[in-house]
Amino acid sequence: MVVLEKHHHFLRKETLREAAEKAYGHSFAPGHADYQVTQSTSTFVKIGEDVIHITQSSQPHVGRPHEVQTEASDHQMQHGAWKEHKGYFVLELYSKNRPKKEAYGVMAKLAQALMDDNIVGVYLPRDNEFYPNDGSAASRLKHFIG
Repeated sequence: MVVLEKHHHFLRKETLREAAEKAYGHSFAPGHADYQVTQSTSTFVKIGEDVIHITQSSQPHVGRPHEVQTEASDHQMQHGAWKEHKGYFVLELYSKNRPKKEAYGVMAKLAQALMDDNIVGVYLPRDNEFYPNDGSAASRLKHFIG
């Protein structure tokens, strides 16, 4: 799950801990073996047996955003999001054989807790689907969460 940003803001450990607590309803304070946020060269959020790896970048997700071609039927917000985003973060789930919808649901909870006006949209590369932050992203994330 790729979350496009207007301006990249590095997700600090404390921000992720607060978002994870909001998203999953557990304390992620130091000392909890099953609910942790660790950050070094890589960032991980452990939720029980699931682990979300977070990759962050202050570069566009595509090499030259101004050259992105979108279909004529694409929503204007989607077109603008691809062309104007300046950074992104990726949520990647490491889990034991979760069905795709459940896996998206685990990631969607954290993505939803991190959504703000800086987010321009959410992209699902495996499905080649994009949801602009005009209500579509929030609605789709809620659909995955159930």
